[in-house]
Amino acid sequence: MKNLVFQRLIVISKSQKKGNQFKFASHLNLITAKNNSYGKSTLAKLLVWTLGCEPYLDETWQNLDVHCRVDFNIEKDDYRIERYKNTILLYKSNKSCVKYTKIGGEYSQTFAQIVGFEALLSQRGTKSENKFILETPPPAFYYLPFYIDQQHSWSKAWDSFRNLGQYSRWYKNIIKYHTGYLVPQHFILEKQIASERTELEEKKETQKQIDKAIEVVKYYIPSSSKTIALSEEEFDSLTREASEDISRFQIEQENLLKNITEYKSRRAFLLSQLDLANIAIDELEKDYLFSIDYHNKDELLCPLCGTIHNNSAPFRASILSDKDQAIDLIESLNNEIKILDEKLSETNSELKEIRNKIKYIRNKYNSFESGNEKTCDFDIFNMLTIKNFEKHIQDVTTENSLFIEKKELSINEIQKQQKNLQSKEQDKKINDLFIENLTYYIKLLNADGVNLESVKSPMDYNKLSGSGGAAESTRALLAYYMAVLKLVEQADNEVFAPIIIDTPNQQEQANLNYKNILKFLVENIHPKSQLILCAMDCEEIELYKGLANIIQLDNEKILKQSEYNKAVNLLNMDIYN
Repeated sequence: MKNLVFQRLIVISKSQKKGNQFKFASHLNLITAKNNSYGKSTLAKLLVWTLGCEPYLDETWQNLDVHCRVDFNIEKDDYRIERYKNTILLYKSNKSCVKYTKIGGEYSQTFAQIVGFEALLSQRGTKSENKFILETPPPAFYYLPFYIDQQHSWSKAWDSFRNLGQYSRWYKNIIKYHTGYLVPQHFILEKQIASERTELEEKKETQKQIDKAIEVVKYYIPSSSKTIALSEEEFDSLTREASEDISRFQIEQENLLKNITEYKSRRAFLLSQLDLANIAIDELEKDYLFSIDYHNKDELLCPLCGTIHNNSAPFRASILSDKDQAIDLIESLNNEIKILDEKLSETNSELKEIRNKIKYIRNKYNSFESGNEKTCDFDIFNMLTIKNFEKHIQDVTTENSLFIEKKELSINEIQKQQKNLQSKEQDKKINDLFIENLTYYIKLLNADGVNLESVKSPMDYNKLSGSGGAAESTRALLAYYMAVLKLVEQADNEVFAPIIIDTPNQQEQANLNYKNILKFLVENIHPKSQLILCAMDCEEIELYKGLANIIQLDNEKILKQSEYNKAVNLLNMDIYN
């Protein structure tokens, strides 16, 4: 079993210019204070908050602009995580830092890989959209069995963090994964099922649209009062002849229309150029006549704009040259327009011929005449089109039905594989071990008044709340958590996280019971596991206090102005960029 061990927490408040750092031992730790408002619970919450969990922090802390760093190791691998708001910096085994701008998505996947957490959950609401998307949930779902929160966990198990409701019905799979009823391979197969279901639902939706289209066709297209009996061969022959001829002529028609469009567009452009050339000739003629009137002057003053122009003999000759070029251009444009007109005429003739052919084919199948009476009052061409449509739809529907059947068989096969991963006998062994440990822990914690009659597995956590007296119910919940952790330890589906228990003296336990609780924890926490306990500094905790690494909070609480600069120097300020 691999263990995650917290080594150090560094925290600063940018707004208050205060900070601090706290070190943790690898086994027993105690966060304590003389006063109940010095921040024991908050300090414990900051550890899991930094990892990406969402504990129930009060508004004061939410407004302090907090930046935290947690150092931890898993066996020989060292890690460091910094968090500011929802931005995460992750250092793995002295490698370069990776920055994540949100808790979910890529960061959740990376963190899950680090701690070996392979559970997947379905996004809320996606099934109603015919989608089945599985994703790695945020770190809170990994840390759930290891954190007993003071505010919520002592009244309801598996409720230590906020925002768990982003996934619907997550309890069953998450509890079963942590406690060993589901193995990692289950979720690999679940992902395959999700992929198959996505394709299945898409095909079903396609078939629904086809069925609607058929209804529309049946409603809007008239039916014949007479029936024309066609064999399959006759129908295929008629359909093939009609569709092939029509398709070929329609393609030719589209090409001719495209050519006509291009010719007309080019002709319009040439006409505009022709207009410009004629205007240019007229202007050049006027310029030349004006320059001749003043041929004895080498420069002319424009009577309109006052600009001085060159009026030398070479310049006057250049005007005539420009005029000649414009005349040549007009001749060239007129020739090209004449060629385009010929092409347009020829193409329009071809288009008329093609349209006549299409009309001929359509008339050919419009009716069969016998003398002067039609044998059918229905457009046979339309009939062939409809029958062809129906035949195509039938083929598609058959293909869809086979696809759906194949996918459903595939899903059933994968589900069988899932069931075979864990036998009923193995599930029963886990149930028996859970009940055995729970019963044993209930006895050790002197909570015999709690009714365990209806508790059969870890999924029955709600049946413990409120059973027996209030203080006894609290001890029963502690027994439940410890029995669950034993299953987590045995399942070995993930790295075993530090156990955080926030103030076990709930419902004002009698002194003897409180001492018994602390003795129970010391004796039943695995020696390789890390325990972080929050408790008021009192006589009853002396036994635990003598064995633990102690973090003593005073009236300055968690943050101290004197420690700010030291803490800042240990943080990466790039997190704000």
